[in-house]
Amino acid sequence: MNHKIGLFIVCFFYIISASSQVGSPGIIGGNLLDEKSAAVSGATVELLPLADTSHLKRSTATSSQGEFSFTGLSFGYYRVRISYIGFKPMLIDSIHVREERFDFSLNDLLLKLNVTTELEEVVVYAEKPLIQSRDGNLTYNAAESPLSAGSNASELLKNVPLIATDPDGKLTVRGKEPKILIDDKPVELNAQQLQDFLESLPGSMIERIEVMTNPPPQYANEQGGVINIVTRKGRVGLGGRINVSAGTRGETGLSGNINYRRKGLAINFNAGTGLNKYNGYGYSKRENIYPDSSNFLQSSYNNINKSN
Repeated sequence: MNHKIGLFIVCFFYIISASSQVGSPGIIGGNLLDEKSAAVSGATVELLPLADTSHLKRSTATSSQGEFSFTGLSFGYYRVRISYIGFKPMLIDSIHVREERFDFSLNDLLLKLNVTTELEEVVVYAEKPLIQSRDGNLTYNAAESPLSAGSNASELLKNVPLIATDPDGKLTVRGKEPKILIDDKPVELNAQQLQDFLESLPGSMIERIEVMTNPPPQYANEQGGVINIVTRKGRVGLGGRINVSAGTRGETGLSGNINYRRKGLAINFNAGTGLNKYNGYGYSKRENIYPDSSNFLQSSYNNINKSN
């Protein structure tokens, strides 16, 4: 009886915790740098709800990589105040956590040295439009999309104008195959490896997707233009994917992809193996009788093939 009561209490507590997470999915994070682009660790970061809300004030300190994050936030308006000895305080205002967008990455925030007695620097957070077009190039601001939190890069690309997928699964821009870049660096993968990589890259790690129909000079010969996937700065992440396949004749396959990213480091590893079994049998017989002579030709052939 006591075990049942204990189990009930644990289950009840779990349900309450899960419900709390579902009702408070908000995330606000960022990365703190000084004027030399070095990480600022140990800075105080305060999360301040607006006066007309009932949310409680929260605070944290930046990590050794200068990163900070607040999770489990309810919907509403917030401001972030950052302070560190020797630097001018910073206040980021008007961050609206809501159902349509609940994951905010403030990316790299630059602290300035406090050489005067000026008041804290106030920055009003301004959201970008989902799609921007300029000089024939298109930018899809994935960080502004509510789809980014629960999807992967492959799924996000399906929502980007000009990008399509051909019957073989290859990405195309206006019917032609583009050059793929990740953070301005070329990706040298075949179609299957690229698909595995994109499906293992979380959408929450992508800042924007740039579709360049008028690419820079170094990619001017790319008839399909360039797709540049820009990841969020300072976002640490480990992702991966495993594919298992099997056939009715004993074929088996195993492939996988693992990617890891942190500030200044990005690692992607692909591997695969397979086994193919095939048994084949063949028989042929040929008879020729030449009508203009008494010659007669008869031949037969048997063949057995096995492959593992």
